[in-house]
Amino acid sequence: MGALTTRLPTLRELILENVRSGRGRLGRSVVGGLQSWKLQFEPSSDNQLTPGGEKEMKELAQRFKERFPTLLGCDFSSEAYSFRHTDSHRTADSARHFATGLFGSAFKVNLPEPVKDDPVIKFYKTCRKWKEEVDDNDESREERTRFRCGPEMQRVVQNVSTRLGFSEKLLFDDIHLMFTMCRFESATHSGRSSPWCSVFERDELEVMEYDEDLDYYWTDGYGYPINYEQACPPVKDFIDHFRAAMKSDDNAPLGVFRFSHSGLLLKVYARLGMFRDATPPRADNFREQTARKWRSSLIDPFTANLALVLFKCSDGHKLMAFVQERPVVLPGCDRVLCPMETVLKNYAALADSCNVAEICDGYLENYAHCRRRAKKYARRSIGTDVRSSSMSAPPLSSGDALTDTEMMGP
Repeated sequence: MGALTTRLPTLRELILENVRSGRGRLGRSVVGGLQSWKLQFEPSSDNQLTPGGEKEMKELAQRFKERFPTLLGCDFSSEAYSFRHTDSHRTADSARHFATGLFGSAFKVNLPEPVKDDPVIKFYKTCRKWKEEVDDNDESREERTRFRCGPEMQRVVQNVSTRLGFSEKLLFDDIHLMFTMCRFESATHSGRSSPWCSVFERDELEVMEYDEDLDYYWTDGYGYPINYEQACPPVKDFIDHFRAAMKSDDNAPLGVFRFSHSGLLLKVYARLGMFRDATPPRADNFREQTARKWRSSLIDPFTANLALVLFKCSDGHKLMAFVQERPVVLPGCDRVLCPMETVLKNYAALADSCNVAEICDGYLENYAHCRRRAKKYARRSIGTDVRSSSMSAPPLSSGDALTDTEMMGP
């Protein structure tokens, strides 16, 4: 965040000086956008939900309520709805604004005190093996490092530098700052493009996105088994909850909402077998990955969300999954509305054998304590990322058949 608030304004002044000196190849509208650009946030707001994020959380809740009126159209009660978030200001703000969208006021909702390094929605913070072998290990980012030094990325660096009027290539870090601000402002300024996006050509943005995808794939996704093997607690959580709901519909909560982070959601995707490509993304196969499933802009945008909804149908219970509000087919299922027998066949053994301490080769000291504290909190889950952007889908017409819902996300 510090570089965005210090280095990026400096780059802007250098670019405009190049324009005044007749250097570069920027169009008039791009120059005008950079001239009027102002930083819209302070460094101290790094851990805060933006106004655009607040609005998006309310609207996300309203869209879910419209789609599932039987589940989400009731007044709040702690028996019917449960909320849970991590120990982060952004997730707490997300939970409050989502509750406002559902119930008209967050004051009506009981938001429990968060658990530090929550073992269900922030389990990776206590996993020693993952932290040592992946998160704190530079080798886990080798593919991304190689890609940044490769011909595709170096071409982007050269082209953008020339376009902006610099006689020598900018550092990659400068190019990445522009891309980061492009993404941030495009997501938070609804309907308006960031002038920083205009310094890139479309194919260059695809290269920058691939750079991000390499990082997420290798540190949170399928790159290393420990990334997703540790993600069994959320799977156990929803399997246990849906089993209970199938046995006693009348006593089951209508919805439980979980608010966590991107690092959780990506690991859960991989644990469920979602968005897996036949060939892993690497530094040397960018051209082969144009149709990849693991694309962060689609599976992990701002306000990313995964919803799991249980239907009670005439021929038994069925589950439907939604990613960014769009129905998706779960691995092992042949249709979006998947029989619970199939879901349990695919995931029950994984849930029943979940042992994070064993998977993580020992765990950090506060894990057991956090686990004990977490037991008293909610049983069902909605999760959502704490950033902002939206993708909507048309309402379903079968809302009255719903008996339970669970959503989880980063």
